Amino acid sequence: MNARIESTLTLEEVTEHFEQWRKNKRKGDRIPEQLWSEAVGLVRSYGVSRVARTLRLGGQDDGAVQGVVQGCYLHGLFNEDGFRAAFLRALDPALQSALAFDQRVESTLDDLAKHFETHLDLDEFFALAQAG
Repeated sequence: MNARIESTLTLEEVTEHFEQWRKNKRKGDRIPEQLWSEAVGLVRSYGVSRVARTLRLGGQDDGAVQGVVQGCYLHGLFNEDGFRAAFLRALDPALQSALAFDQRVESTLDDLAKHFETHLDLDEFFALAQAG
């Protein structure tokens, strides 16, 4: 495995970077990949739960680090393309994630809708649903 990414920044410095970004962000803006990289770089020193809680990344204080195993429960965290890319790079700079999560979800839902249209009598289905 290649060298891990470790931050030369402190938790307080990265917290300030997140706060500055939050002051200027527009509704719906995603956390930039650079900020995700800074957050991931802190995990070895501070742990997943403390970093997530301090940076207000969501979820609750629920996680652990034991040796090379890291765990947390922050629903949807790996859905964020920037976080996932930074996290994988921290594990091994050769690891890449080309997944565009939101695009994949939309494509999957479109495929499911097409499947329903092809294989179900939707008019009958909706009539049954309205009838209760």
